[in-house]
Amino acid sequence: MKKRINKLVCFILCFAMAISVLTVTTSALVSDGTEPISVAAGGNFTVALRFDGTVWAWGQNNLGQLGNASNTASNTPVQVRSVGGTGYLTSIVAIAAGQDFALALGNDGRVFAWGNGAEGRLGNGLLANNNTPVQVSIPATAGAIVEIAAGTAHSIARTSDGRLVAWGNNGNARLGDGTLTNRPIPVFVLERGLPANIHFENVIGIAAGDAHSVALRADGTVWAWGNSANGRLGNPSVPAVVGRPEPVYS
Repeated sequence: MKKRINKLVCFILCFAMAISVLTVTTSALVSDGTEPISVAAGGNFTVALRFDGTVWAWGQNNLGQLGNASNTASNTPVQVRSVGGTGYLTSIVAIAAGQDFALALGNDGRVFAWGNGAEGRLGNGLLANNNTPVQVSIPATAGAIVEIAAGTAHSIARTSDGRLVAWGNNGNARLGDGTLTNRPIPVFVLERGLPANIHFENVIGIAAGDAHSVALRADGTVWAWGNSANGRLGNPSVPAVVGRPEPVYS
């Protein structure tokens, strides 16, 4: 009888422990929406995307890079406002940070930018700084954007059909449109060769550096353009400045 009681007590204790572990594990999987799921670091500031689709930022704010309708630095996270500054950005799925500006991608494919507007970094057709987000003027023919990347002073975005648009500083031809002209409104990245107006396509991933840009194509090849100094384009045969994507040597 005593052995049966001991076995019963042991069973009850084990069952209680299992329920406790299950409860803790389940609780850990339930989100209250406030935890960050993505972060991006700019020159002297940081941006974080929360599970609930809101965006928060902290650090230097002299050019409005925190996006909170202020130009005062903050050593604690502040919430990024919406376009016009009356509310807050919501339904955001991705973020990126340049030297002194930031980007956010909405779940509807729209792109927002705030901070330093010099050289067209905000992509809204103007050169003014903005301490609240503005909507980037993505070409209508581009369709929805699914990925964003920010370099020091330029940005790239990938469309749902695998093409690229770029805007901002175009020194060293980092925008990939075959020119050295700064672009305050996004332009398509162009395929190398002739004719010179074919869109670069079949892209599944992008990245932006200080003076160059990189794209990964669906066939597994990597392409780069911009400043080739110090081998950053991965192709010893290209000139010092590459205006349209060239393959990286494999």
